Order: sequence, then structure tokens, then C-alpha cells
Amino acid sequence: MIVCLSDEGPLVEQLQSIGARVRILNLAILRKGYFTLTGILNRAVLFQVAVVRLAIIILLEKIDLVYSNTVAVLVGLFAAKITRRHHVWHVHEIIYSPRIVHVTLKSLMKESDLNIFVSSQCRNCWSDGSDAGQVVLHNGLDLTRFKMTRPAHRKELGVGDDIVVIGMVGRVHYWKGQEYFLKIASSLSQKYHDLLFVLVGDAFPGYEYLYQRIERLISQLGLNSKVINLGYRTDVPNLLAMFDIFVLPSILPDPLPTTVLEAMACSKPVVATAHGGVLEMVVEGETGLFIPYDSAEDAAEILGPLVQSKALRISMGKRGKQRVEEHFSLAKFKSGLVALIQPFESNGYRYREVQKPL
Repeated sequence: MIVCLSDEGPLVEQLQSIGARVRILNLAILRKGYFTLTGILNRAVLFQVAVVRLAIIILLEKIDLVYSNTVAVLVGLFAAKITRRHHVWHVHEIIYSPRIVHVTLKSLMKESDLNIFVSSQCRNCWSDGSDAGQVVLHNGLDLTRFKMTRPAHRKELGVGDDIVVIGMVGRVHYWKGQEYFLKIASSLSQKYHDLLFVLVGDAFPGYEYLYQRIERLISQLGLNSKVINLGYRTDVPNLLAMFDIFVLPSILPDPLPTTVLEAMACSKPVVATAHGGVLEMVVEGETGLFIPYDSAEDAAEILGPLVQSKALRISMGKRGKQRVEEHFSLAKFKSGLVALIQPFESNGYRYREVQKPL
């Protein structure tokens, strides 16, 4: 197996440890920051070079299948086409704008032998009404990481057992909903006193200014004593164990947010905005609750029963853990992916013509 990455980093060593051969190759990754005239010219030049270099690797290494793990990388499809190899696109994104990007990517997906979508909501974004070459495979979670979690951070942060801790985990971005989370916190704090709100996650490169906006909003809402902003952390399982309620406040659809699975694995009830892949993860009224993405007051009202009832939090959390173990395990994901990839072992097999969606 050969894995092409755009940059050096810790992932290189991890891949090599499992026997993969890693090649560093600028893949001309599409990012919103390049949607300018100079940015488009930059991507166009790098794209052509990347396609040629990847095609050479495919031919020299006698590669049969090219697997692209994001729609932000187009070179895999084009290199596979010019070398007449099979191509699989694993789609993790929901993108409706800019419209030209959506239309272009949707058209290119028709050229891929197989498109794997992380959720039905994700597939709906790109579907052209045809089932050919389009399947849904939910991501899986390594549940062993969450078997030994301990809420030790409560003691370290001086949080008493009588305090209800409500938290979110996610990279700081305008659509991830950190500011919305704080507005919900403000509404809840006006009704309930023994609450603590915890933010975990740092900013995407280029969005550091949002982190400063969050700090200002905390002060403006008078939440300095109610909010702890922990930033980037590597001990997320233990932090989740400290939470009583997990909130996903995304204001745009999130294809299949892994943090929801992690919270469920830690037996936490999930309260999430009602769009995106979370609709396939959370069972409303059983493992969590859905809230609107644009009304902090309504969201706080929905959260109220969970804030008031420890028994409800525990029962929803237990059912959430059972659900993630049954439907979102890493083993289930691996077996599903292998089953989808194996047919390509037959030379000349055109997957798009025969595969039915899961």
C-alpha cells in the first residue's frame, strides 16, 4: 500500500509503522482560501504537476486502485483516469456553496467507480438521483480508547459533583457553532445556577481571529465565571467523561461528526442541531435531543429537562453507548470498507454498473 500525503507530519510515522509506504506529494488540495483569481491559478499549476507525478507513481508501482479520502483532493480521480485505473472517492463533506464548486464536484463524482459517503445526509448533498456507484458507510470509532476514561478533570478544575457540566468539542470555525454555544449558555445561566460550560478545541489555520472573538463574547455575555475555554487538548476522552451533557451546536450540516460518537462512547447524552449526519447518529428522546440551529432561547428550553434530571442524563447516556457499540464501531466500519473494496480485485470490474447502495 502506498499513501500520498501533501506534507510531512506525525501521520507519516504512524502509517509507516503499519507497513505503508509514504510518498510526499503536493496534492493541490482545494481550500476555501484559494477561491480567488491568484489562488485558482496557483491550484491549476500545482494540479497539473500533481496529476502527472501521481500517474507516474501509479504506473511504476503497478497500482490497481486509487482511493481518495476527501473531495478536497481531485488529483486522484484524474490520475486514475489517465492511467485507466479504478477510483474510489470517500466523501466526508457537505458543500452547497460556492455553487460552482458543488456543481463541479458533483459532476466529477460521476466519473469515479465508487463514491462512499459517510452519511445519508452527505449522499443527499451530491446525489443525482441515481444509486449507481453511491453507497453510505458510517465512520467507526475505536471504542477501546473510551473504556478507561475517568472524569479526573472535575477535581483538577475545582468542579463539584453538584455542578452540571455542559461541553462541546470541536475545531474553532464559524460554522462549528462556538458562538452559538455561548449564547445557549447565556440563556441557560439565566434559568439555572449550578452550571459550567466547557469549550474544547483550537482554531483552524487562518481562523485564529475567531478564538479572540469567542473570548470577547464570553465577557460580553457575562460568562467569565461560567465558561472554561480549554483550547487544544489531547485528552478528549477524559474531558468527555467529565461532561454531564455534550452539545454539538453546528450552524451548518456536519456530515458525520466524530465528537458525537466519542461523547456517546463515554455514555453522555448528546444535544445537537437538527441537521447533517447527526440525524443518523442520535435517536431523539432516547440517546439525546435535537435543537434548532438559530434560536438560543429555544435550544435552552429544550435542554432544560436534561439539566434538571440526572436520571434522564444517565439513561440517555447508557442508550447512546449501546447505540455506538452496535452501529458505529471501528470493526463494523473496517469490515464494511473491505467489502466495498474487494470487488476491485477482479481485473476490468466496473463497480459503478453493479453495486447497490447500503
